[in-house]
Amino acid sequence: MPSYSPEAVAEFTVGMMLTVIRKYHKAYNRVREGNFLLDGLMGFNLAGKTVGIIGTGQIGLLTGKILSKGFGCTVIAYDPYPTDAAEKHGIIYVDALGELFARSDIISLHCPLNKDTDYIINDNTLSQTKKGVILINTSRGGLIDTYALIRCVGPFQLIYPVSDPNTKCLENRSCLRCRSRRLRTGVQLLFRRF
Repeated sequence: MPSYSPEAVAEFTVGMMLTVIRKYHKAYNRVREGNFLLDGLMGFNLAGKTVGIIGTGQIGLLTGKILSKGFGCTVIAYDPYPTDAAEKHGIIYVDALGELFARSDIISLHCPLNKDTDYIINDNTLSQTKKGVILINTSRGGLIDTYALIRCVGPFQLIYPVSDPNTKCLENRSCLRCRSRRLRTGVQLLFRRF
């Protein structure tokens, strides 16, 4: 069975961040339509921003390394099982998940789906985030309570809905009907809170 490349997923994650920050998707569509105006396409620099990584396995560590060493971000992380390798990659652990939510300009999920991480993004955690936070999930759809995001429709703008079709949900949410509901409601890859 072929395995995935942690480097490829980490690079994809950073690519998704850049897509939202630099609005590549909007610029691409405008150019295809012959519209070369720059109105509304101003992004911001990653340098100096605080990125919160939830889960510091291989992919989380590599994503943090790219952002810290390559882009000059302050990278903070939360993991119940911290690793010594994080420090050499420029990643600093925080003691509580709430601190990560409160401090991060960008939050990136890199944890498995299990009983402890099921709906780790929910009404409570979303209420702790900064205005303008960008949420990136290249992990599992079940990490995010879709209904909590729907309840936050006012402060959140859907940027790019994606669902991981391989998501194995807990409590019988792995059925095809639930998966299709998640696709319809937009289990999210990228959200930005305004």
